Parts: sequence; C-alpha cells; structure tokens
Amino acid sequence: MRLARISHGGAVSTAFVGDDGKAYPLPGSAGDVDGLVTWDAEQLAALERKTLKQIASGELAAVTPAKWLPPVARPGKIVGVAMNNSAFAGPSFRYFTKPAFFMKSPSSLIGHGEPIIMREDYGLTHPEAELACIIGRRASHLDAATARDAVFGYTIINDITSVGLKDEDSLHLEFPNANPGQSPAEWRRARDEHDWDVYLTYHFRSKCTDGFGPLGPWITTADAVPDPDNLTIRAWLGDRQIAEDSTANLSFSVAEVLAHLTRYATLEPGDIVHFGTAIDPRRYALREANILRDPSDIRIEIEGLGTLINPVRVVEDL
Repeated sequence: MRLARISHGGAVSTAFVGDDGKAYPLPGSAGDVDGLVTWDAEQLAALERKTLKQIASGELAAVTPAKWLPPVARPGKIVGVAMNNSAFAGPSFRYFTKPAFFMKSPSSLIGHGEPIIMREDYGLTHPEAELACIIGRRASHLDAATARDAVFGYTIINDITSVGLKDEDSLHLEFPNANPGQSPAEWRRARDEHDWDVYLTYHFRSKCTDGFGPLGPWITTADAVPDPDNLTIRAWLGDRQIAEDSTANLSFSVAEVLAHLTRYATLEPGDIVHFGTAIDPRRYALREANILRDPSDIRIEIEGLGTLINPVRVVEDL
C-alpha cells in the first residue's frame, strides 16, 4: 500500500495512492500518516481493503491537482548513513568497519514537486539519491536478524549536499607539539611521526539547510518491499543521467544499519533513516551535478517506490 500527505483546497489530508499514481484522500477517521505508522499489518490490510472498495464504488474519488507534502509531517529525527556505498571503499585510506551517521533537520524536508531554493552562497551543491525508511515502532538495541520488523515503510529522499558550505565549515588544526605518548591519528595518512594535525568538518549547513531534504512522493508500506537491499536507483538532472546504482551495493544493509544505530539511539515511530547515496564513479561524478550552475529538475526513481521530482530555483540572497 502507498500512503501520502497532500494538500488540496486548503486542507491537508492523508491519501491512498492508487496504481494510477492518483491520490485519494482518506476520511478523517483514518488518521494522519504520522499516526498510521504504528498500525500493524492487519490494521493496514483492513484499511487497504476498505479503501479499494470505496474507490471501486465511487465513494472515494481522486483529487487533482494535489500538492504533495513530505509524507511524514513530524519526524523526531532524520538519520543518514555516511559514505555507505562499496564504491567508496577503494579510494579510502581507512574505510568504515561499522556504519557512521549524521543528522538532517526536519525543517529541511520538502515534498514531491516543491522547488529546491538555491542561493549563490551555497556554492557547489549536488543531489544524492537514496533509499529511506520510516520507523513504525519504538526501537532500541535491534538485532540484525529482525531489525527490518521495525520499519513501517520505504520512500525516496534526495540528500541535497552543499560542498561549498561544507568547505566553509571545515577546520584544519595544527599541533606542532604533541602530548607525551600521543601518536598521529590512525584514521588518516600522517605526513610523518610528528603529524598530529586534526581535520574537522561540521555538517549542519551542508545537510540541513531548508529544502535540502526532498522526500516522497509517498510511503510504500514494508510488506510491499520484500527486499529493500536489492532496489535499482536512478537519477537525472534535467535530461542528463547523474546516477545509476542498486541498494545491493550499499556497504551496510538496511538491517545492519538499523541494528548498529539502535545500539546508541532509540528510534521512535515516524523517525526517518536514509541509507546512503547511489553512485557509480566509473560513469558519474556527483560534483559534476552542480545544481547551482544547472538549476534543472532533479528526478529520482527507486524500483517499486515511485519517482521523486523537484525543480531547482536560484534566488537572490534573502
């Protein structure tokens, strides 16, 4: 089943999305999507049966045009997985042995069709096509064998990333004299035994700027996605293809990510986790898809989950 949040005629409602891609607003008694994420499979199946009967009888009609909103209105947190693609392992001096995480702000979210607003001070900025999941129950210390049971459904996220803002928010700290017994950091290649320099990057602006989280267009419930670890992902900037990959190439699977994450942070219903960018560096370079210089529509397709499209609009400094 596919569920969305839409705005039509000044009202916001939860909608059932038919095979025709049209949105059918559900009666208010069905609750909003944020409430539905806690429903079990039996409740959701009953809702789907009832809705299909209402559509067939003409009792429930599609609305057009409808504005697509982010399918989750109030996520408590949005957690991304850094560099979670086997393509990054080759050029890494030391690659991750466990998933590494960063946060996106709920205020960065926009819906399908809503423009991504760009300013010159953002600098080089590129899209990242990713699979995301919506958590359906409180989850802590999940076991990898059953971790996916905590997922309500899956959707598409465009993890817009500003390289320009990231560069501005990066530091190089030089320490010419180390403390006794201190040794160079093991996670990077040191110039020599006296190299104790530290490099830091703070990702808030580069990941959390308003509009940097297109999400949707809808949620596909987990029962309709039997293998989230084997989905084809494609992305275009205008007419130019900029990514083609599969979630099979993620270094850490959906279950592995959720199990590791919940060892440290409890996930709540409605939280969003996204799993890493689609990339094939042999054919596509992310930094060549600079949306500040090529403000075209961004289109992302994930097998079985639909297509997320957002135009890009460059504006003067606000």
